[in-house]
Amino acid sequence: MPESFETLVLNRLAFGPRPGDVAALRQQGFQAWLQQQLAPPAGDDPMTASMVATARLPILYTDPATGDFVVQQLPLSHLTRSTQQLWPLQDFNQNPILARTERPREEVRSATFIRAAYGTYQLREVMVHFWHNHFTVNAEGDNRIAVTLPVYDRIMRANALGNFRALLGQVAKSTAMLYYLNNASSDASHPDENYARELMELHTLGIDAYLGRDPANHDPSGNTGYSDVDVLEVARVLTGWTIADGRYTSLNNGTFIFTPARHDTRPKRALGLIFPGNEGVQEGERLLDRLARHPLTARFIAKKLVRYFVSDNPPAALVDRAAQAFLSNVSAPNQMAAVVHTIVTSAEFAASAGQKTKDPFQFMASFLRGTGLRFNPHGRLWENLKAMGRPQFAWGTPAGAPDVGAAWTNTNSLLMRWNAAFMVLEPFNYGINRDQVAPTPASVNSAQAALDYWVERLLGDKATAETRNALLAYANSAEIGGSAAFVDHRRTLSLWRFVSAVGSAPEFQLR
Repeated sequence: MPESFETLVLNRLAFGPRPGDVAALRQQGFQAWLQQQLAPPAGDDPMTASMVATARLPILYTDPATGDFVVQQLPLSHLTRSTQQLWPLQDFNQNPILARTERPREEVRSATFIRAAYGTYQLREVMVHFWHNHFTVNAEGDNRIAVTLPVYDRIMRANALGNFRALLGQVAKSTAMLYYLNNASSDASHPDENYARELMELHTLGIDAYLGRDPANHDPSGNTGYSDVDVLEVARVLTGWTIADGRYTSLNNGTFIFTPARHDTRPKRALGLIFPGNEGVQEGERLLDRLARHPLTARFIAKKLVRYFVSDNPPAALVDRAAQAFLSNVSAPNQMAAVVHTIVTSAEFAASAGQKTKDPFQFMASFLRGTGLRFNPHGRLWENLKAMGRPQFAWGTPAGAPDVGAAWTNTNSLLMRWNAAFMVLEPFNYGINRDQVAPTPASVNSAQAALDYWVERLLGDKATAETRNALLAYANSAEIGGSAAFVDHRRTLSLWRFVSAVGSAPEFQLR
């Protein structure tokens, strides 16, 4: 049976359908649902806000004063704190307990899972996932990034469907990015090219716009792309953009500052812009304006979004239309919402069933949504992501994780995925009461009934006859025990194994 449009929408513009979501979307209508999703109110919906507020995440450490091993279940209290409030956690002299330094990062991981699994405004969560990968930082590689990750996450959330220039500027001044790509230490005598290169290659113009090392290929106008000449000049433009960490000023609170004494005041030229050298921080602002409005940036972002929402091989005509929407709305506060609207209301999107594979986070979030499990966040959730090859907020390179199915369908990745579907039901791992594989109705008391109920719930109209036959054979196997094993299904391992198997079906790996 072909996948319905509603199922496609909920797998691409949300982290998968929950029970009843397909029917509710059909009743509401796609356009009405989409408009609601493209313009969500600030913050979480009331139910999700309550779940974030009541969540408890364990913290384990040895108290340096007493030597006692401490285990505490604490709320997610760092999510709304400012950089100034979080900053002392990164200083070993003020905070000798590593678990407390890592705590802000772990809370963002927890809240991200809760919002993806239960949040009403799913399209925003899907876009937050996209932007975190586009502007990736490694929160496991630097304590200063770990403690300020809540602030970085709020940047992504506030701008997920907003204006690209606003997002680009806030990322450029963020504590996380300034440390991750070394611009915090860049000065006139030693301009660091790391952030300058990635700003153009990964964040705006794209690798296809790179003209190479040869000065003969340099385009002074910047209209056709950037060369190594531009990389050096952009690095000089951004000298003096740093963090108040006590190294260059007496201020030490982790926030962005511009230090004129460290800025290169000589004339510069990059991407067709002339910088006389006396504009200070405004040089960088003008540079970001140029990059955010560049047609090559429009095309690069459009292509990534079409790949994200439609196909591993983005249709060129749709990329063109999305890039035009980007440029036509370049000053609009809802610029990215307009681009997404162009993509997801296209004929190419409607015809794209079966063309996208869930990455590990999308898989885990969709399994939690489909099963309806209530969980208390735990470190093994992100340990599973790491085992599946996509560590959360800790990707190893600035390019971010790949967004093509081939990256997630190798044998090892799929094996880890199948294991994760079972392990998420382990109460030892996640604090989940296995009875919460309910609501499985009491009437689901045979292998056939379990098949019908859980295939409909997790696979919907995507399930093939081959998959149904394989799952029924598994339900009747010795490992599960056949119909007798489902009579008291809320108390047996059989149901949990069977639900995990449904979540491991080929159709569930697609979005």
